[in-house]
Amino acid sequence: MLEATKREKIAGKKRIKYDDPGHGWLKVSLKDVEALGIAEKITGCSLQRGKFVYLEEDCDCTTFFLAIAGKDDWTAAEGDPEASKLLGMLRENTTTQTADRSSKIRSYASYEFSSPEEKIQLEAIRDTMMTLKSWNKKTVNDIKNAGKKDLLYWKEYYNI
Repeated sequence: MLEATKREKIAGKKRIKYDDPGHGWLKVSLKDVEALGIAEKITGCSLQRGKFVYLEEDCDCTTFFLAIAGKDDWTAAEGDPEASKLLGMLRENTTTQTADRSSKIRSYASYEFSSPEEKIQLEAIRDTMMTLKSWNKKTVNDIKNAGKKDLLYWKEYYNI
Protein backbone atom coordinates (compact mmCIF):
# COMPACT_ATOMS: atom_id res chain seq x y z
CA MET A 1 0.00 0.00 0.00
CA LEU A 2 1.17 3.49 -0.85
CA GLU A 3 2.25 5.59 2.15
CA ALA A 4 -0.20 8.15 3.52
CA THR A 5 1.72 11.24 2.35
CA LYS A 6 1.70 10.03 -1.26
CA ARG A 7 -1.99 9.14 -1.05
CA GLU A 8 -2.60 12.63 0.36
CA LYS A 9 -0.76 14.19 -2.58
CA ILE A 10 -2.95 12.24 -5.03
CA ALA A 11 -6.12 13.11 -3.06
CA GLY A 12 -5.20 16.80 -3.18
CA LYS A 13 -5.10 17.00 -6.99
CA LYS A 14 -7.85 18.84 -8.84
CA ARG A 15 -10.14 16.41 -10.66
CA ILE A 16 -13.20 16.52 -12.84
CA LYS A 17 -16.10 14.11 -12.74
CA TYR A 18 -17.99 14.05 -16.02
CA ASP A 19 -21.67 13.14 -16.06
CA ASP A 20 -24.00 12.63 -18.99
CA PRO A 21 -27.66 11.57 -18.81
CA GLY A 22 -26.73 7.90 -18.48
CA HIS A 23 -23.39 7.63 -16.70
CA GLY A 24 -20.42 9.31 -15.06
CA TRP A 25 -16.63 9.10 -15.05
CA LEU A 26 -13.88 10.47 -12.84
CA LYS A 27 -10.84 11.62 -14.84
CA VAL A 28 -7.59 10.50 -13.22
CA SER A 29 -4.07 10.14 -14.52
CA LEU A 30 -2.85 6.67 -15.38
CA LYS A 31 0.20 7.55 -13.30
CA ASP A 32 -1.98 7.93 -10.17
CA VAL A 33 -3.82 4.67 -10.87
CA GLU A 34 -0.47 2.91 -11.12
CA ALA A 35 0.99 4.64 -8.05
CA LEU A 36 -1.99 3.50 -5.98
CA GLY A 37 -1.40 -0.08 -7.11
CA ILE A 38 -4.85 -0.52 -8.63
CA ALA A 39 -4.03 -0.65 -12.35
CA GLU A 40 -4.83 -4.37 -12.52
CA LYS A 41 -8.11 -3.87 -10.60
CA ILE A 42 -9.64 -1.33 -12.99
CA THR A 43 -12.22 -2.90 -15.28
CA GLY A 44 -12.91 -2.49 -18.97
CA CYS A 45 -15.97 -0.43 -18.00
CA SER A 46 -13.59 2.46 -17.47
CA LEU A 47 -12.22 4.27 -20.49
CA GLN A 48 -8.81 5.59 -21.45
CA ARG A 49 -7.55 8.37 -23.66
CA GLY A 50 -3.84 9.00 -23.74
CA LYS A 51 -2.44 9.19 -20.24
CA PHE A 52 -5.83 9.57 -18.54
CA VAL A 53 -8.27 6.97 -17.29
CA TYR A 54 -11.97 7.83 -16.99
CA LEU A 55 -13.05 5.68 -14.06
CA GLU A 56 -16.64 4.55 -14.33
CA GLU A 57 -18.66 5.80 -11.40
CA ASP A 58 -20.18 2.55 -10.12
CA CYS A 59 -17.24 0.23 -9.51
CA ASP A 60 -13.86 1.65 -10.49
CA CYS A 61 -14.34 4.96 -8.69
CA THR A 62 -14.90 2.96 -5.51
CA THR A 63 -11.64 1.09 -6.11
CA PHE A 64 -9.87 4.45 -6.53
CA PHE A 65 -11.50 6.00 -3.44
CA LEU A 66 -10.63 3.02 -1.24
CA ALA A 67 -7.03 3.07 -2.51
CA ILE A 68 -6.82 6.77 -1.58
CA ALA A 69 -8.22 5.91 1.86
CA GLY A 70 -5.76 3.02 2.19
CA LYS A 71 -8.60 0.66 3.11
CA ASP A 72 -10.26 -2.42 1.65
CA ASP A 73 -13.86 -1.53 2.41
CA TRP A 74 -16.09 1.43 3.24
CA THR A 75 -16.70 0.39 6.85
CA ALA A 76 -12.98 0.49 7.59
CA ALA A 77 -12.58 3.78 5.68
CA GLU A 78 -15.46 5.52 7.48
CA GLY A 79 -14.14 4.50 10.90
CA ASP A 80 -10.63 5.83 10.28
CA PRO A 81 -9.97 9.58 10.78
CA GLU A 82 -7.01 9.63 8.36
CA ALA A 83 -9.01 7.83 5.66
CA SER A 84 -11.94 10.21 6.18
CA LYS A 85 -9.58 13.18 5.85
CA LEU A 86 -8.17 11.87 2.55
CA LEU A 87 -11.63 11.15 1.14
CA GLY A 88 -12.72 14.63 2.20
CA MET A 89 -9.78 16.15 0.33
CA LEU A 90 -10.70 14.13 -2.73
CA ARG A 91 -14.31 15.38 -2.60
CA GLU A 92 -13.22 19.00 -2.09
CA ASN A 93 -10.88 18.87 -5.09
CA THR A 94 -13.36 17.27 -7.49
CA THR A 95 -15.71 19.34 -9.61
CA THR A 96 -18.53 17.90 -11.70
CA GLN A 97 -19.34 18.78 -15.28
CA THR A 98 -22.78 17.64 -16.35
CA ALA A 99 -23.79 17.34 -19.99
CA ASP A 100 -27.37 17.18 -21.25
CA ARG A 101 -26.40 14.79 -24.05
CA SER A 102 -24.19 11.75 -24.52
CA SER A 103 -20.56 12.48 -23.61
CA LYS A 104 -17.70 12.09 -26.08
CA ILE A 105 -15.99 10.09 -23.32
CA ARG A 106 -18.18 7.16 -24.40
CA SER A 107 -16.14 7.00 -27.63
CA TYR A 108 -12.82 6.52 -25.81
CA ALA A 109 -11.10 3.13 -25.74
CA SER A 110 -11.91 0.70 -22.94
CA TYR A 111 -9.24 0.59 -20.28
CA GLU A 112 -6.90 -2.37 -20.56
CA PHE A 113 -4.13 -3.10 -18.10
CA SER A 114 -0.66 -3.21 -19.66
CA SER A 115 2.40 -4.69 -17.97
CA PRO A 116 5.60 -2.62 -17.98
CA GLU A 117 6.92 -4.76 -20.85
CA GLU A 118 3.72 -4.22 -22.86
CA LYS A 119 3.94 -0.46 -22.24
CA ILE A 120 7.41 -0.38 -23.78
CA GLN A 121 6.13 -2.32 -26.79
CA LEU A 122 3.07 -0.06 -27.17
CA GLU A 123 5.19 3.11 -26.97
CA ALA A 124 7.51 1.68 -29.64
CA ILE A 125 4.49 1.07 -31.88
CA ARG A 126 3.26 4.62 -31.19
CA ASP A 127 6.70 6.06 -32.01
CA THR A 128 6.92 4.04 -35.22
CA MET A 129 3.43 5.12 -36.25
CA MET A 130 4.42 8.78 -35.85
CA THR A 131 7.32 8.31 -38.28
CA LEU A 132 5.60 6.18 -40.93
CA LYS A 133 4.39 9.16 -42.90
CA SER A 134 3.44 12.78 -42.63
CA TRP A 135 0.12 12.50 -40.80
CA ASN A 136 -2.40 15.33 -40.54
CA LYS A 137 -2.94 17.03 -37.17
CA LYS A 138 -6.03 14.96 -36.26
CA THR A 139 -4.30 11.66 -37.02
CA VAL A 140 -1.25 12.69 -34.98
CA ASN A 141 -3.59 13.40 -32.06
CA ASP A 142 -5.33 10.04 -32.56
CA ILE A 143 -1.98 8.23 -32.52
CA LYS A 144 -0.90 10.06 -29.36
CA ASN A 145 -4.15 9.12 -27.60
CA ALA A 146 -4.61 5.62 -29.02
CA GLY A 147 -5.42 2.77 -26.70
CA LYS A 148 -3.85 -0.65 -26.58
CA LYS A 149 -6.37 -2.18 -28.99
CA ASP A 150 -5.78 0.46 -31.68
CA LEU A 151 -2.01 0.30 -31.34
CA LEU A 152 -1.99 -3.49 -31.70
CA TYR A 153 -4.29 -3.22 -34.73
CA TRP A 154 -1.95 -0.70 -36.38
CA LYS A 155 1.02 -2.95 -35.60
CA GLU A 156 -0.59 -5.72 -37.66
CA TYR A 157 -1.98 -3.45 -40.38
CA TYR A 158 1.29 -1.59 -41.00
CA ASN A 159 3.43 -4.65 -40.36
CA ILE A 160 5.43 -2.91 -37.64
